[in-house]
Amino acid sequence: MVRIYFQKRYTKTACPMPVVEKAQHYLGGFGVFNKSKVIHSTAVWMNPRDQNLYQININDESPKCTQDFWVLNFLRTYADCIVTTGNILRKEPHAFDPRLLKPLKLPPNVYFGKRKDGTYKGKPLAILTAQLQKNFEERSENPVYGDKLFKKHIMTKPRVLKRYMSFLDEEGINGEEYLKELKEDKNMSFSEIEGLNLEKCIEHL
Repeated sequence: MVRIYFQKRYTKTACPMPVVEKAQHYLGGFGVFNKSKVIHSTAVWMNPRDQNLYQININDESPKCTQDFWVLNFLRTYADCIVTTGNILRKEPHAFDPRLLKPLKLPPNVYFGKRKDGTYKGKPLAILTAQLQKNFEERSENPVYGDKLFKKHIMTKPRVLKRYMSFLDEEGINGEEYLKELKEDKNMSFSEIEGLNLEKCIEHL
């Protein structure tokens, strides 16, 4: 899931010709992005009998599609904000590995918003989660949580964040100070959303 604004992205520097050619080949051009500012990308299987689409759960045994993988990373590269879930990050620990971009001929400098002075704005990444385990940011196998180039915005229910703060308190850790450290050290912030769902999260963004 990506929240995406494309109006000023297609310069020769930001969108080199190999990217343009593949976008035209796989997507028929860029017109589709004028229809919505929020785009949901998912792998599906079409039942030949009734033409219905069924979502594929991605794992080691699921079928692979090079076109789908390129389009997914293309959308992530040019999105202003990527929306994902804690569950996806647990199931796909390498889903946001920046090393995947160059083999796909997608520009890392655009992905992370490289500035003229050589610094990076970072890629906003909204993470919807219904659970926050103790020390989740350290225990997770997904390197996203420790990569400061991803501006992580954790969205969860108030009771979940309250429980997480209780975990910290049991360990003798000042919760408010710890959240400040996460923001400073890991570029991670938190938002409480009552009745957490995708629509409310997108409205919040």
